[in-house]
Amino acid sequence: MAALYGVTFTPLQLEALATLPFLAAEVRQLPDFLTLPRYQRDKLLELGENNTLSKEQLAECINVAQDAAQDANQNFLFFLKIDSEVGALQAMRLVELLQKQGVWHPILMIQQK
Repeated sequence: MAALYGVTFTPLQLEALATLPFLAAEVRQLPDFLTLPRYQRDKLLELGENNTLSKEQLAECINVAQDAAQDANQNFLFFLKIDSEVGALQAMRLVELLQKQGVWHPILMIQQK
């Protein structure tokens, strides 16, 4: 996915990327985010004070993940973490986007602040 945007990672950034529970920043901003000390990344993730992906990047990430799962002959599970303050209409739009990408049974998790 990063290659599509001309983004490269150092070995330390790749190591940090593997610790993320979810993609927590716009793809072009990931190297800077991953350079932060882990406690700062964790705090930003906890507070939700990081950037989110655009619909286009989310769709691209889904496609890349689906292709990778298929190449590895693995099942593709899609977990979606939604803030409890997100309205039902916004959540349904996101589910519709996922369905357009072929994700028919996302696992939704509600995060309360």
